[in-house]
Amino acid sequence: NNFGFLPHNRPIDTVVGAPIAVEQMDSPTNEEVERVHKLYCDALTELFDRYKTKYGVSEEAKLIIE
Repeated sequence: NNFGFLPHNRPIDTVVGAPIAVEQMDSPTNEEVERVHKLYCDALTELFDRYKTKYGVSEEAKLIIE
């Protein structure tokens, strides 16, 4: 079992999604950074929605990324 840092002796659950393909650029534009950031946030939200109830989070819960 993997546990968090002391003094909190609680299991740590990790969910890993599919890799996001990113083209290496020396000087990406702001638009390119925003495009890849949106891909990441969308994938993260999808993972949260898929697994939230498995880890005790309400079905109605929404992930807020600010």
